[in-house]
Amino acid sequence: KANRFKGATEAFEGAVSCEIAGKDGKVWLEYAKYQEERKRHKTAQKIYLRALIGDDQSGGRPGAEEASHPMLWEEFLRMVRDLNKTPNLTLQDLRAAVETEHVSQVKKDDGADGDGPPLKRAKMEDDFGGASVLAAAMMVPVPGQGQQAMALDTSVMSAESIEKETAEAVDRMKELSPDISAAWFARDGDSQPSRPEPPLFTPSPPKFSDATGREVLGDELSLKLIQMLLKKDESDQSGTILLDVCRACWMMTALKEKEAAKAIETLDNKMSRDLESLEATLESRASVAGEAALAAVQMINEAEKNNFLAGCNQIRQQLIDGHAWQFRELLAVQQQILTKAGVPYFDGPTVDASMIHIQANICAFMHSAFFLRARIGEKQHLAMLATQEKRLAEAVKSAPPSFPPGGGYNVGVAGQYQQQPPPFGGYQHQQMQPPQQHQQQMYHMPPPPGMPQPPPGPNPYA
Repeated sequence: KANRFKGATEAFEGAVSCEIAGKDGKVWLEYAKYQEERKRHKTAQKIYLRALIGDDQSGGRPGAEEASHPMLWEEFLRMVRDLNKTPNLTLQDLRAAVETEHVSQVKKDDGADGDGPPLKRAKMEDDFGGASVLAAAMMVPVPGQGQQAMALDTSVMSAESIEKETAEAVDRMKELSPDISAAWFARDGDSQPSRPEPPLFTPSPPKFSDATGREVLGDELSLKLIQMLLKKDESDQSGTILLDVCRACWMMTALKEKEAAKAIETLDNKMSRDLESLEATLESRASVAGEAALAAVQMINEAEKNNFLAGCNQIRQQLIDGHAWQFRELLAVQQQILTKAGVPYFDGPTVDASMIHIQANICAFMHSAFFLRARIGEKQHLAMLATQEKRLAEAVKSAPPSFPPGGGYNVGVAGQYQQQPPPFGGYQHQQMQPPQQHQQQMYHMPPPPGMPQPPPGPNPYA
């Protein structure tokens, strides 16, 4: 349970630390709500403050973009109101408390020489008498104890230990290890690098003919996964945490897809504008050429245009290759997160095609599970899982040992992976499904219309 909570925290920390995803206020909001659902209200407050006003590590710069601040302030206010049972608390009061806390903290840290850090996080103390303004606002009375108060968030694991392990995990996941990079080079051979297929998570939840996923996982593995999601007792939240970890990994894939598609679109638009400008220049050059020199000018123009197109395609291919390696790094990060979460068949980064295929089928089952839970509710979902557990347990007792279907990429989940990835020049455009709306675009998109391919170059083997 503790490892799964750490895995979820690491996934969210990786998302908010990303230069692209970290600006999205929705990512910060999901992170804060996740901590709030775990009853870690002090940690949730710190996340809101990091997103809205920054901390020491960010140099006092807010983590989330300005456009998302109103949404974050409203959710921060809702949390404080719910904790204190003070529905009349206004947003101005909360802002004033934050401002008072941080202004006083800056003065105390600056000292006489005035070279202290520009901004500090709100200090949370257990002693109500010595607590800061914002800390006091986050404390609620204990029933039956009059005016006494206590700070929330009394989990066994300390926030400091989680943050320390999260920072260490982020450092480990920043780049591929040399052995994994070498394995990818071996798989590529002399071809261009391509993104891992199949991906661990697809945009839409899979369509299973059997809700247990036994047709792609086998009875024993399906039973094991269902037992991991079921509650051992009323206080057991390990299954919920595991689904939160998987949902965070799915969001990481969606954000990376969005980033890659945006980069390709930006480059294609720039190349289109540059091509139009070049064609106008070449046309002007040909229009002023004399009759005797026209043929030579046209030949020069054609060579210059071909060189330009060849350069554009080379730059574009370099961008695609770079994104392929980024998706490989993302796969390694997700494999490490799910390894720490204790998911079967995950044992650190791997490039083995058969193992990735099995892992993708497991993630498809988890995708279906967290989608169903969000749609029908936790109580009904747990009841459904309990029924499935009984059915699978009987099937496992009466059947010989089975293994999860492996092998080729064409044996995917309910047709999810049946279609081979499009070659360079193909195009796909899909829309992410609830609970999050993201755009899923294959980065193997063709050059923009009107931009012809360059003529074939000389054969080096001729």
